[in-house]
Amino acid sequence: MNNQKSGLRVHVNAKYITPVIVAVRNVFETMIQHPVVPGKQFFKKEKRPTTEVISMITMSGPVSGFICLGISMKLAFLLSSKLLECEVSEANGDCIDAIGEITNMITGNAKSEFPDDGIIISVPKVIFDPAQDSYPTAAPVISIPFETQGEVLLVDMSIIRNSK
Repeated sequence: MNNQKSGLRVHVNAKYITPVIVAVRNVFETMIQHPVVPGKQFFKKEKRPTTEVISMITMSGPVSGFICLGISMKLAFLLSSKLLECEVSEANGDCIDAIGEITNMITGNAKSEFPDDGIIISVPKVIFDPAQDSYPTAAPVISIPFETQGEVLLVDMSIIRNSK
């Protein structure tokens, strides 16, 4: 589905969604060794995070937008512990770095499969308790739910192709 808006083209099609789903599966199976099961993606009505922890990477170049990993605090500690191979039980620098690195791996992996060359990604921004934050977009936000270890992981994304 593409919508024309003031010189921008909103992309919410399989060329962007499928690489993200594949990247999440690959990162979780190889780096974290926890399988994930994707659910049905949906348009988010409110353009804001709905989880306790988010890690967001923005994109620029031929496309603009973001990919945001949303998880519970419990899952943040579980994933950090697994990635760092040590017990993580607080929102400290190691936990923030681990969650940011997971987001970086997912986004980098997905970006390599996007149909556009030259996409630039930011460093991840990890936020605990983002309840009052809004996503930086007027475009539609797609949410892709995943289940892992009895917990829900949400990948929210919004991608706009810039005019040439």
